[in-house]
Amino acid sequence: RDRQEPVNIVNLLPKLNISKVGLHKMINRLVKKELLIYEPYKGVKLTDKGLDKAKSVIKKHRLWERFLNDVLKISWSKVHKEAINLGYHSSDYLIEKLEKFLNNPHTCPHGNPIEPVLKESNISLDSAPLNKKLIVNNITNEDEKTLIYLFKIKLIPGTQLIISEKDTKNKTLLIKANNSFHLITFALAKKIRVKIKE
Repeated sequence: RDRQEPVNIVNLLPKLNISKVGLHKMINRLVKKELLIYEPYKGVKLTDKGLDKAKSVIKKHRLWERFLNDVLKISWSKVHKEAINLGYHSSDYLIEKLEKFLNNPHTCPHGNPIEPVLKESNISLDSAPLNKKLIVNNITNEDEKTLIYLFKIKLIPGTQLIISEKDTKNKTLLIKANNSFHLITFALAKKIRVKIKE
C-alpha cells in the first residue's frame, strides 16, 4: 500500500468526464472522508481506508457483472454499464449472498478478478513477445464498443493467440487467434492482458 504513486489529477479528467472544478470538489470531499491524500504538484493517492473502499466497490461491481451475464444472460458488452448502479447501492449482506449464489466466482465476465489485486502478474498484449503462445487473461477496458468488437473476433478471456508482427510505425499488431488473423492497434492491445503459455 505504501508504494502507491500519486496520480496526477490532470490525468483523471478525461477518465472521469467532469470539469476541473468538479474534480477539485470531488477530491476535497474524498480528502475530508479520509479516502484520498492530496499532494500539491504531485497528485492524489488512496489512503488505506480509501483503498479498502475502492476494493469493495470493485468487488460489488464485478459480482453484479457476473450475475447479469451468467444468470440473466445479458451480453458481456452491456453488463458493465448495468452493474454500475447495482454495485453502489448493494449492502455487504446482499453481496455476501450474491457471491454464495454465484458459487464464489474468481473473475467477472471480462476476466478481471472479483477480488481486485494491485499488481497484476500478466502483461498487456502490446508488450508481449512475438511468436510466443499467449492466453487472454482479462480485458481492462469495459467500453461497450470495445467489448462488442473483441467478442466479434473472439478475443475473450481464455483465447489462445500469437503475435505474428509488430508494426511500430503504424502502431499495430498482427495477431493470430482462432485460426484467423486480426490487425489491432497498440491502444486496443494495451487493454488486453495476457499470460505467456508455458
